[in-house]
Amino acid sequence: MSQTGRWVPCLLACSIVGVPVTIAARELDAVISAAYGYARLSQSLDRVSQARVAPIRKPPPGRFEPEIRRAALRNGVSPELLLAIVEVESNFNPGAVSRKGALGLGQVMPATAMDVGIRPEHLWHPETNAEAAARYLRWLGKRYQWRVDPMLIGYNAGPAAADGLQPVPAETRRYVANVRKAYLRRKTDTSHGIYGDPLKRTQWTSYQP
Repeated sequence: MSQTGRWVPCLLACSIVGVPVTIAARELDAVISAAYGYARLSQSLDRVSQARVAPIRKPPPGRFEPEIRRAALRNGVSPELLLAIVEVESNFNPGAVSRKGALGLGQVMPATAMDVGIRPEHLWHPETNAEAAARYLRWLGKRYQWRVDPMLIGYNAGPAAADGLQPVPAETRRYVANVRKAYLRRKTDTSHGIYGDPLKRTQWTSYQP
């Protein structure tokens, strides 16, 4: 197609999707060359327009979902539960740091990372952090017979609180409730285990430490 012929659909698409027609010709030419049909062209122009906006600092929720799911499945824990934990702990921000020094997606403490065989300096890597969180969740699951409430109390406040050796902080009780809500939002098909989770051993039970 000639250069003139290429400009006709470009200007039409620009007027429809709201992209300024003053975009450099070389950028438009590259977009058009990669587009097949009007729908593809419209999507490509949208990407060009969005590329001019300053990137957000915090990654959007769900960005690391594949890595989190893989870590959960490697360790035999509920992917939906681990995703809910990460959502509440860091909102999927791999650079999150708590006041107590917990790091990354799963807000894993350096000492906890070492306990599960992860070097603390590697917690900044999203997939390694998800692996550390999944390993710790597996350990808690075995300790509490896969009862989710004590698992979450242990994850947030430590096993001593889950064992009843010290009071469960009000913050931790809110944390458990928030993770439960996040988990329920991920409900898919109850015929495949609890809330769409194929790992049926995970149990929501009334628990008072």
